[in-house]
Amino acid sequence: MYAIVATVTSSKQGGKISEVPCEECAIGWRANKFFIAIFSSWEKEEEGDANKAWVRGLMEDLKKFRAATNYINLALPEWKKRQASDFYGPHLQRLRELKLKWDPDNFFRFQTCLTD
Repeated sequence: MYAIVATVTSSKQGGKISEVPCEECAIGWRANKFFIAIFSSWEKEEEGDANKAWVRGLMEDLKKFRAATNYINLALPEWKKRQASDFYGPHLQRLRELKLKWDPDNFFRFQTCLTD
């Protein structure tokens, strides 16, 4: 019931990107100090729930350090409900409006498209 690979990586952020005020750019997480990525993989289907629970548990534990911002994660079903606002921050609504204005036919699309 253990992951074949379970990895937590982090990298320091900041620098010039953090000097641009959040309201002047599309990305809502310019002030973050670190980027943390959590990966887990397993071989047997029945091991999936335990491994996903481990990842979600670690994500919850990191929230006390203001780790709510989440990079796009297609493996988690709650992306459309919660993670879009976490990732795009206060800019989500404006980005949706711009997408609708400049791409009304949704020519440029992907799984986590802003119009959905």
